[in-house]
Amino acid sequence: MEYRKISAGMALVITLSLSAAAVTFKKYEVRSGKVSYTIRGSGNVMGAAQELAGKKRLIFDQYGFRELEEEATVEKVNVLGQMHKEKRHTLVFRNGTKVKIADFRRRTITETEPPGMAMMIAAAKQNLTQMGEEFLKKMGGRKVGTDTVAGYRCDVWKLPIVTQCIYKGVPLRIESDVMGMHQVTIATKAKFDVPVTQSDYKLPDFPVRQLPAYPGTPQGTLSVEEMGRMMGALQRGMKSPHTASPLALMKQEALAQLPAYKSLRKCLEKSENLSEANGCERVFSERIGTPSQPIDHWDDAIKKSALQEIDEALDAFKCMQKAKSMEALQRCAP
Repeated sequence: MEYRKISAGMALVITLSLSAAAVTFKKYEVRSGKVSYTIRGSGNVMGAAQELAGKKRLIFDQYGFRELEEEATVEKVNVLGQMHKEKRHTLVFRNGTKVKIADFRRRTITETEPPGMAMMIAAAKQNLTQMGEEFLKKMGGRKVGTDTVAGYRCDVWKLPIVTQCIYKGVPLRIESDVMGMHQVTIATKAKFDVPVTQSDYKLPDFPVRQLPAYPGTPQGTLSVEEMGRMMGALQRGMKSPHTASPLALMKQEALAQLPAYKSLRKCLEKSENLSEANGCERVFSERIGTPSQPIDHWDDAIKKSALQEIDEALDAFKCMQKAKSMEALQRCAP
């Protein structure tokens, strides 16, 4: 787990708070695809210089009903003059309402069914790819032009913390600036409407465990446009006057994580060594339904930084509780 990025994670929870509910009714406007990306990032976060490099791949068919995302990165962080290197390798396979998350560090696969998934699929009464632009605008986004990435012409959408170039619902370039960290994920090779077989979805041979449907979000988030299509589906497909509003649903999904963050802070505050801190991380990851990312170093400086990051996240939760509009909710990002 990356404690110095908890606030950045909270910003994404606010902007992409329904990422667990992967809308699978024409999530993309193309039947299938195979996309390879490179990941680059650098910046200075709370006085710590960071560099990020890695690769990602996306494979999908049935218009996104079934898809696999795999990402491997190496991050170098200079903390108080000491260089730390952290490797991450995750794989997320979604098939309808089911999600499998492979943790290469622990060599395990977690299988779960995120809450709200079935509801979102049931709400998708029409082609979701036609619903995104309206919601993107409501989120403060605007279409600023077009560009060509990996040989495909894509629409450039600019939002407060992220800019994406989207081809028929598939993000080909994602740029973000969060807490001093600039990151770019860009497609280097893309093919669409190509054959996709079961072998393309081959998972590593790790033990599989079942995880209860916790209210958090599995690693591997939706693009902003995807969330827009999903919320549009809710607005159009759920007609009952007794149904919660999209704002209420987003707040409910994000605020469901509040108890886990409070417990994490109490646990870390009492942690005196690396083993205890990793125990806190492991419980936290299970509660919010993400792959565990063990800490490789623990001292007073890192502990202080972690608690400060969690406090910022808790302040964001307080802001979300008071938010009366989508715009207000968006401003809660620390």
